[in-house]
Amino acid sequence: MRQFRKLVDQHKQRIYGFALHYSGNREDAEEITQDVLLSLWRHLHTAQPDKLPAWIMRGTRNTCIDAIRKRQNYRARVVPENQDMLISETIAGDDDPVQQVESADFRRLVELALQHLSEPYRPLSSVGKSRT
Repeated sequence: MRQFRKLVDQHKQRIYGFALHYSGNREDAEEITQDVLLSLWRHLHTAQPDKLPAWIMRGTRNTCIDAIRKRQNYRARVVPENQDMLISETIAGDDDPVQQVESADFRRLVELALQHLSEPYRPLSSVGKSRT
């Protein structure tokens, strides 16, 4: 147990810093750090001490990649790529000019708000659009 605690103290900040840089999100970086340390605990008895730092960083990188893939898969299920219809278009289904203007204003405000969300919260339809 002391050996593991020493390794955690020695590598935790480096794991977290790498995960934060890679994910761009503190909560994801904390979860990645926890996953890597849990993996270290599970494989501590088979790890070679001289290769441990490289093993830890490779595991951190792989865990970051897995976290990004999970996030992308989740967003793809929640907001399919081919779904460009906004809620306002669904609600304002009739030909009333007032509703059309209100829908256009609402759509513009929603799109503007989406552009200001940080990357993990931004839907796929707004990814890649320039921020204003």
